[in-house]
Amino acid sequence: MKIKGIKMSTPTYNALVSVFCRSGEIEAAEKMLENMKWAECPPNVSTYNTILAAYGRSSDIVQMEKWLEELRKAGLTPNVVTYNTLLFSYLKKGSLAKVDETYREM
Repeated sequence: MKIKGIKMSTPTYNALVSVFCRSGEIEAAEKMLENMKWAECPPNVSTYNTILAAYGRSSDIVQMEKWLEELRKAGLTPNVVTYNTLLFSYLKKGSLAKVDETYREM
């Protein structure tokens, strides 16, 4: 994807993913991530963390966990931001067993 002749980069895509997530357009953010793959501009941990956090804020744990799995399938490793997002989201839902499981995984 090019905007006015400017080649898109991972940080540029990440900014767009963030805008979509913060405006509640998570499906548009997911499509942007897919566009990144087609544009040979690989998503990074930050890209996935943004989507994970959006689902965490909306208390959609199933989708959050789906995107955690996608992060791993992409060959990426969860980082401190990933784990903080998971812990906060599980705690918000009252899933203490998941908090404990995630803590032990760290």
